[in-house]
Amino acid sequence: MSRRALLHVSVSSLSQLNSQSLFSLEYAVKLLKKLADDGNIKLGKVVHALLIVSNHASEDHVIQNNCLINLYSRCGQLAVARQVFNRLQQRNVFSWSILMAGYLHNGFTWKVPKLFKDMISVDNLFPNEYVLSTVLSSCSSGGLLHEGRQCHALVLKSGLVFHQYVKNALLSFYTVSSDMEGVREILKSVPGLDNITYNSVLKGFLDHGYTSEALGVFSRMLAEGSVGDSIGYVNVFGLCARLKDLKLGQQVQCRMLKSGLQLDVFLSSAIMDMYGKCGEILVSLNKAFVTTNHKFARGEKCA
Repeated sequence: MSRRALLHVSVSSLSQLNSQSLFSLEYAVKLLKKLADDGNIKLGKVVHALLIVSNHASEDHVIQNNCLINLYSRCGQLAVARQVFNRLQQRNVFSWSILMAGYLHNGFTWKVPKLFKDMISVDNLFPNEYVLSTVLSSCSSGGLLHEGRQCHALVLKSGLVFHQYVKNALLSFYTVSSDMEGVREILKSVPGLDNITYNSVLKGFLDHGYTSEALGVFSRMLAEGSVGDSIGYVNVFGLCARLKDLKLGQQVQCRMLKSGLQLDVFLSSAIMDMYGKCGEILVSLNKAFVTTNHKFARGEKCA
């Protein structure tokens, strides 16, 4: 059935399909995925009921039950999701992953590390990058330092530290935990970070007073061409302000103008703050928003 047809499904049409013996397991799986995306728990429960009365429900069917766990987890009905999960005769990594994600996104962060340990010890399953990033995110949100460091050790053992999801989650964990030494160690050993991670790390170093480390991150961002969005430039102008380095600030502004990035209120404020902190209070507005833009428009070289 097409995606358009799925959008117009109703309780009555499902009942009609069931009475005509046209309600198939394949259709139910597609529909459950769509209903989970839409957060339609009411119709999701109808599909679940029809699976039972049509004898399609089975504790051995992993894909079907994973879809049910996903539906109930994403709709906040974790007790039902856990019941479906517990009845499964055989669970795979995805079964555990979606249940962990459900607990994380509904604020039950402390339950995720326990599930993680059970997945390994009870079902003898090894985590993938999605599981590891979910566990690390739960440790960040819940302030679970010991569990987060244990997960980091497993990340190193698994070799998944180079996966983007895992790298971002690791750096976020140590930044949120104010463990900037941990952040430094990861930066030394793990290449290929993205804009989101660089911005988070740069802000973390600045917030905790690690100015020289922040400058090193900025240099690395320039080398990899990662200073490209408004958030990145806000953080970099903050670094220039902290260093009181007017020349560096002007060079960053020139680079920003050449990139064609549009000014927003946060970026404008960061530029003004940078000029003010560098002792150029009287010219901050003129230099930031008039003179440089005018020179750039005429093709002149930035200062």
